[in-house]
Amino acid sequence: MATIFQAFLCGLLAYTSRWEMENLQTAFSSNTMLGFLTGIIFGNPLTGLVVGGTMDLLYLGLVEIGGATPPRPHIATIITSAIVTELGQPPAVAIALSFPIAILAAQLINAAFILNTGYMHYIDSLIAKGKFRTAEIVHLTGGLTTEFMFQGLAAFLGVWLGSGPIAAIYNAVPPAFWGSMITAAQLVICVGLAALLRTIWKPEVIAFYLIGFGLAAFLHLPMVSMALLIGAVAIYIFTTKKVETTGSPEKVEEKPKERRLSSSEFFKIFLRSLFLQNTFSSERMQASGYWYSIFPALKKYYSGDELIENSKAHLEFYNTNPVTSQPILGINIAMIEEGVATPELQKNLKAGLMGPLAGVGDAIWWFSISTIITVLGASMALQGNYIAPFFIWGCGIVFILGAKYVLLRYGYTAGLSLLKTAQVTGGIERYLDLFTIVGASMVGAVTGTWIGLYTPIEFVQGGVVIFKIQTALDYIMPQLLSLIGTVSAVYLLRRGVSLFKLMIAYMLGGIVLGYLGLLAAVPF
Repeated sequence: MATIFQAFLCGLLAYTSRWEMENLQTAFSSNTMLGFLTGIIFGNPLTGLVVGGTMDLLYLGLVEIGGATPPRPHIATIITSAIVTELGQPPAVAIALSFPIAILAAQLINAAFILNTGYMHYIDSLIAKGKFRTAEIVHLTGGLTTEFMFQGLAAFLGVWLGSGPIAAIYNAVPPAFWGSMITAAQLVICVGLAALLRTIWKPEVIAFYLIGFGLAAFLHLPMVSMALLIGAVAIYIFTTKKVETTGSPEKVEEKPKERRLSSSEFFKIFLRSLFLQNTFSSERMQASGYWYSIFPALKKYYSGDELIENSKAHLEFYNTNPVTSQPILGINIAMIEEGVATPELQKNLKAGLMGPLAGVGDAIWWFSISTIITVLGASMALQGNYIAPFFIWGCGIVFILGAKYVLLRYGYTAGLSLLKTAQVTGGIERYLDLFTIVGASMVGAVTGTWIGLYTPIEFVQGGVVIFKIQTALDYIMPQLLSLIGTVSAVYLLRRGVSLFKLMIAYMLGGIVLGYLGLLAAVPF
């Protein structure tokens, strides 16, 4: 049984990682890192590393997009890493234990988002009274007492109290059932990958998905080699593709050379923008975070009732990708500086841009860049490479934080002409195509590498195996069942089946088929 000190460290890890996931988003909260650190707490970093890498692949496509809350594996990674380490079980056991824990974690997050609505209304009343400093404190501390606290307590209790009862259950259940759970969990990976693919499923994307699958299933190329190869092809297409323009960007007057917003003030806004989701609420989502980010600019140029009214303009519903929220913030700052930012115009700016940029940001950052980094890092973790968690974290720092600063500066510098120029020149579409190609190919590679579905059905005569169905399937195409499982999930999702229902159906189907010996999976 875990000591109370070990459980406390695991709870603290869950608390801080959830905060980091919502705010800094540097991938310190990757499952690979969480499994590795939990393994250190329990004296077996290798087991924790493999569990974490497995969880990153298992839940690859389940990202929080548009305020949705799919099953969250981070608490599951911490708890299952602790349990398999204590019980001395192989990392594959963690797969069977993770799903119910991940679902519970998602419900805790939903409950916290609802409670944060109360903080949002409190911030409304404080700003109406001009108590801006108190409103800032409420935004910074709200999530610390709900969402992040719930996650920390759940991990603490799960590690401290969970290993004994779970050990008893594990020993009482037939081994065949655990094998069927592993099969079911790998089927769930198909659904996770399908969740990534469903919104971009079109002929050119399907082609590159199949190319990535083929490179993995037929040629068995390493992930890094495939990423370099596909990346080179995508860059070639990107640089040679002709772009049709719809006109010329409007000429925008140059701003004064000496900007009234100092470098230190600009950097302060950037730092505050990293807390965009600190008190994320189910009612208005990122509203308080956006107000908190832009408040230094508002305070510099407005005062009294004017400051209150312009602050209220940023307390209405707002939700977009945290990375591509930065150019909106940058344009908004430029508008304020030039004296054209009326409350109504600021509302319209955010309402008009948050939707399109959410789609671009989710596709590029969560679907493409995050997927590529996670696949490469998790592959390293499954090979026992201790560099894996630091590789994922380092890439997150460079790509996510770097992009947030660059996009904020770009939006601020380009001002009102930013998206108009990109739309005329086809810039957004071309970059989106580039990242989509690479991302789809890497998802195909994951399908052909890490989903090891097969059928163990065989025909025996006189004690000799005379025919294996899987052998016949391999002659047609290696990893055919993994491909069918993923593509079928894409089809069902695009037909309107809910993600949660499909995950449950795949999970139950995997348990039944696995227990009956009709379907099996190669453990990670």
